Amino acid sequence: MQSIKLPIEVCLKLDKLNKDFLWGHTNEGKKIHLEGLKWRVSDDCHIDFWLDEWVPDIGKLLSYAACLLSDIQKAEKVSDYVAHDDWDIQKLSMVLLWHIIHRIVSIHAGRVQSGSDRAIWGLSKNGEFSVKSAYVSLFKNDEIPNWKWNFLWNLRMPHRVQNFLWILFMENFLLLNIEL
Repeated sequence: MQSIKLPIEVCLKLDKLNKDFLWGHTNEGKKIHLEGLKWRVSDDCHIDFWLDEWVPDIGKLLSYAACLLSDIQKAEKVSDYVAHDDWDIQKLSMVLLWHIIHRIVSIHAGRVQSGSDRAIWGLSKNGEFSVKSAYVSLFKNDEIPNWKWNFLWNLRMPHRVQNFLWILFMENFLLLNIEL
């Protein structure tokens, strides 16, 4: 293995390429591992109320504010809007519109002893990432192939043949048409 010193500009560009590969997204959509990311709200102070995307399908709440917010309000955490293990409706109604408040109230408010606020995989029941849930989320409900894949995977044949048959059944041919 060789090692050489690289200019800082090259290191920064390589670092940006790595970050964009893992976390970036294009105009067509987010990366799948970011698409399913949700917040589990608890009694801790990790979720920014206005700046984090913690309410499903809403985005940042800053764009839904019913009034101008001070810098102190913009720095508030979700836990600032929870009182006695439930949402503080009076405080929410002072800064948000009612249709947004209804969305927030539908989320379970944190309880004492319920652990820290944390990001979870929102596309599975238990909050844990699985390849299956990511795969299913790539298709719209009507596009999910209705096929019992266990039949194919239980056949006694080389894995490469199973993979080829799976690709064939899914109509995703990975063949290139190259003229020599």
